[in-house]
This record gives sequence, C-alpha cells and structure tokens, in this order.
Amino acid sequence: MRKHGQRGQCIKRVDKTYLLRVPLGHDETGKRRYKNETFHGLKKDALERLTAMLGEKDSGLCLEPTTATLDEYLDRWLDLMETRIGPHAHSDYAKLMRLYVRPVLGKQPLAKVGALEIEAIHSDMVTKGLSRRTIEYTHVTLKQALQHAVDRDLLPRNPAGKVKPPKPNAKPKELRAFDQDQAAAFLESAKADRLGAMFLTALTTGMRPGEYFGLKWSDVDFEKSTVTVQRALIPFGPDGWSFALTKTEKSRRIQLPTNTVQALRDHRRQQAAERLKAGPDWQNHDLVFCTSVGGPLEIRNVTRRHLEPVLKAAGLPKRFTLYSLRHSNATLSLAAGVNVKEVSERLGHANITMTLQNYSHVLPSMQAAAVEVWQRISSGN
Repeated sequence: MRKHGQRGQCIKRVDKTYLLRVPLGHDETGKRRYKNETFHGLKKDALERLTAMLGEKDSGLCLEPTTATLDEYLDRWLDLMETRIGPHAHSDYAKLMRLYVRPVLGKQPLAKVGALEIEAIHSDMVTKGLSRRTIEYTHVTLKQALQHAVDRDLLPRNPAGKVKPPKPNAKPKELRAFDQDQAAAFLESAKADRLGAMFLTALTTGMRPGEYFGLKWSDVDFEKSTVTVQRALIPFGPDGWSFALTKTEKSRRIQLPTNTVQALRDHRRQQAAERLKAGPDWQNHDLVFCTSVGGPLEIRNVTRRHLEPVLKAAGLPKRFTLYSLRHSNATLSLAAGVNVKEVSERLGHANITMTLQNYSHVLPSMQAAAVEVWQRISSGN
C-alpha cells in the first residue's frame, strides 16, 4: 500500500493494477466515505492520477460518479462559482438552473447526462414559450457547468458541446409603444424621478436599455448636442456586469433635441452632488446613468423602483417596459414622417429591412398620408 501525502492511497492489486482511494469525509451515520477508482498501468501513472483526484477534492468537485446526481454536482459547482463571479451573475446562473434545468434533469446521475437529455431541456423551454435569448443563455450556462466537470475528469466529454439550442417558433412579442398623448404624460411624470433625464434620453434617441446604461460622459458632446453609442452594459462578467460592443459592433452618433441636452446638463449637476455625498464610496465608472453611488444600473431594479412608479403617476398601464421607450421612438418618428432609413440608423439596426419588419404596422398610416398628398397634387389643389 502506498500513501500519497497522507490524504490518498494507491493500493496495488495485481500486476499493473492499482486501487486509488481519496477520503471524502463521513456520511450522516459517521461512516467514512471514499472515492475509489481502479487504475491499469504503471505505478508512476497511477500516482499522477491520484494527484489529479486529490486536486478534484480540493476544488470541491470530487464526486462518486455512481451516486452523484446533476443536482448534487450543480450545488457544488455553484458554490465554487460564487468565489469567481459577481453576485448578480451567480444569482442568474442559479436561477436558470433552478427554473429550467433541475426540474427536467436534476435527479439524473451526472454520468448519464447526454445530448438527448439536454435536448429535452430545450424542448421543455420551447413548449413553455420562452424566448430564444433565455434558451441560449440557459444552454451556455449548463455547457459551462458541464465543461468544468470534464476539466475535472468527472465526465469524458461535454454532452452540451455538440447540441445547438433550437430557434423557438413562437410568435414575436407585441412591440408595445406610447401614442403621442401617452408619451407626453410619461415624460411629464418622469420629471419628478431621479432618472428622469434617462427616460427622456431613452425616448428621444431610441437607444436600447443596455446602451444608455453603458453610456459614459465622454460619449456626450454638449457643444454639438450629440451622443455617441459605442458600447452596452450587460449583466454578465466577473464583476456581475461588463461592457460589450453594441449589436452592430460599431458606434453611431445620435443628434439630441435641445430639451434632452438641457436635461443631461441638469442630471450631471445632480450626479456631482451625489458623488460629493458618497465620498470614498463612489464607484467611478464615468457612467451617465448610474446608482446613487456610481454603480451600474440593472433593468429589474430600474423597472421596479423608477419605471413602474412613473407609469403609475402618469396613469399608464404597467405593461409598458423600458423597451417600450425605444419602440415608442421608432413608431412616433415613423408616424411623423421621418425617413425610414434615418429611423433605422438612430435605432442601430443592422439594415433597413429589420426596421421595416419590426415596425411595419406604422407604414399603412404613412401610405395613407402619401396618398392624401398625391391626391391634392393630382387634383390641382
């Protein structure tokens, strides 16, 4: 018998066959537990494998493949990830596993999770009408978890590696947008909110929430009344958030109305006062729109603490979202006769076709206006 650092054992059985044992503590009855593995080969190779097994134990992922379920593995993986990623990202990982993976495969032995089982998760999510983004993010997270198991020799290969998430056939969501009266009521109500300037900027520029969340003061040109969109804030990364290129992977410059420019000036003065009050607790990310201590905003918090109160005060339905501000900019601009190409560029669409597909419902009214114009011209009026 050969001990390895007093923590594991390499026990010779027959010629070139060894039993490798790593202690795993005690079970609920007090009985000592081990991870056992039979190794065929030279002794020096057996000792190398034993060292790897001890490393798995140190990582918190040393499991007995015959008894470990996916639930048990995910518990330990999430515990390990808690020290490596931010709290918000960790919360998202745990939520996706809890809602979509564990109910379908949680009781399945880790060693028996294969491509068919992962496709069953996808099918379940499609049946529930979940968005393509949610399905893809769940798949990526599970794939990351299983790859960690492969790296620790708990699985021979990643079963999610060759599985592609399906494209849901669900009908596209209705794009909810304000009419002119609703937009005016919303902006009047937003003036009393700490993020009023953000709501005005969102509605008058058509930016995506991630884009104005990621906007920096260096992107604002007060002299030219423009803002340059070149990044987006996303809720994933080592700090729980990170910056990413915009969807079109190139910056775009948007002209601002005079009242938006003035609102941003006032907002900058308000932020300076907040920074002074926060003192050393201020998080200096140069963000235009941020928390009261300079931190990045989150859609869920902004919706609950700011958007919903503003909607309520304006007498507007709760069904409107932050994306409704973007859709409102597009529909109101198109209805006012703004050129479709100009609207497409402000929205940051990859091409004009995308704009026409998303906002085709506005075009009939534009055509009616065009018919009226040509009717007057052709009749000599």
